[in-house]
Amino acid sequence: EFMGRDLKLVFDQDLNADLAISPTGDLELVEGYDNLAQALLNRLRTRLGELRDIGHPGYGSKLYSFVGRPNNPAVRDAIRIAVRDALARDPRVEEVASIRVVPARDDPNRVDIHIIVKPIKGKSLLNLVFPFYLEVL
Repeated sequence: EFMGRDLKLVFDQDLNADLAISPTGDLELVEGYDNLAQALLNRLRTRLGELRDIGHPGYGSKLYSFVGRPNNPAVRDAIRIAVRDALARDPRVEEVASIRVVPARDDPNRVDIHIIVKPIKGKSLLNLVFPFYLEVL
């Protein structure tokens, strides 16, 4: 319950979000570890400061500052630091246990960000993989 409940989002191949609808036509909910996973991914997808006007100046990440940069070790290390900073601002995260930024095998403009966090009051670790594109097509 500490990890909360929210409306479930679904993303298309272009990472556009929409609300999930159940077979009965109701809005679907997400809770627990799934909610934390959705919240962390949304934090990474949001530009830092984008929600300042509605009272959340520290929400988001600096990932978009890496669009257009080369896929090299220095940039991947800077991405790792930006992701760690963003995830550490979520009050439900006790510890960011691991972040690996790996070049995608099939796309030179994409990195896969492998994340392991320890939630506060959680009994197990949460594992996520977030694809991030360095070039906008």
